[in-house]
Amino acid sequence: MQQTETQPIRTPDEAFALLRAAKLLTLTSSGTGVPSIVEAVVGGPIKGSWWAHRDGKTIYALATALDASPEVLTSTIVAGRVTFVHRGLWAPLYRTVTDGQWRSWARAILPMSAIDLLDTIERERTLRLQSPTVQAKKDRDALKRAGLVLADQEHTESGRHESVLRSWRTWEPPPIVQAEARRMSSDEAQRRLMAAGATMFGSRLPKKKG
Repeated sequence: MQQTETQPIRTPDEAFALLRAAKLLTLTSSGTGVPSIVEAVVGGPIKGSWWAHRDGKTIYALATALDASPEVLTSTIVAGRVTFVHRGLWAPLYRTVTDGQWRSWARAILPMSAIDLLDTIERERTLRLQSPTVQAKKDRDALKRAGLVLADQEHTESGRHESVLRSWRTWEPPPIVQAEARRMSSDEAQRRLMAAGATMFGSRLPKKKG
């Protein structure tokens, strides 16, 4: 997917318009061609943390507005980056993340330690990583890149950022979305996500058996 040039955005309405057009929007640049809020606000790539950029408050405000919208799901399906998913892609996303064959394929390419972490998340449904080890961070990032979990960060009372990993079973889109997903083949769902720029499939679609 090639990113098109746009004028710098400043308002939530402009951010929503960009998301509706692209269907996927990352917070920071992913290098995949999917547009990012940071580059859409600044007008191009930046060096260092966006928090320290002069437009950092604007970036934060727009990201917060998208995250709070009922027509947006926040996930990590583009290169493990924070990704805002427009409702228009919810059906193919739901069809995919609930598909046993895709989950088996995605799980099979994970390291064993990441599989163990995934099993814990599926059992607990929600897992908060408090002061994670280096290995736990690597496993968390592997699950985020694979798109096998819903990943988020929460601010604790102590001011720290805490990683929160949730099973996709905790996501219940509206019945109309679930009905659309049931009418969709797994191949169609995955191709729609890939066309929008999702990278949770690696470089190819899973091969069918037989």
